[in-house]
Amino acid sequence: METTLPLRVVYDHQYGRWYLIGHSPRLGTMKYRLEGITQIEMGEAVDAETFGRRLEAVEQELEHSWVTDSHRRVKIRARFYNPGRAGANFVRERVEAQGQWGVLTDESDTTFLYEIEVNGIYEIKPWLRSFGSSCEVLEPAWLRRELIAEWKEIQAYYEPVRENL
Repeated sequence: METTLPLRVVYDHQYGRWYLIGHSPRLGTMKYRLEGITQIEMGEAVDAETFGRRLEAVEQELEHSWVTDSHRRVKIRARFYNPGRAGANFVRERVEAQGQWGVLTDESDTTFLYEIEVNGIYEIKPWLRSFGSSCEVLEPAWLRRELIAEWKEIQAYYEPVRENL
């Protein structure tokens, strides 16, 4: 059993999951997926000042979180490509809708840059990957190399197993 002061509920639009963010006297900031909580018991109430202090600390810790990540802050730069030649740019529309506080800068009629500082890459990485060939991560270089390696691994899955395919 774990004692936690519930502070905030966060929704992950990428995966459709809800998280409870709380403070444990023993472990500090805790993050729970709501569907994983099986039993809740009411504990002792805390005063408004304590609650406010804990909430402010969590909000500062998660200030640059894509969802709930509290790892080291990293600046991400990516180039997005409009796959269509004319008409609606659904890639840009999606980045504008889901890209949170990131900044978009037009490069050309078919490309734009996206920059954002986030706590860690674990939550934003699947979002970037979901754009496929319409997204090219430029920085940081180590994240770019990771994604290149992942795409090469995926490509290997689609290599023909027979020569006549």
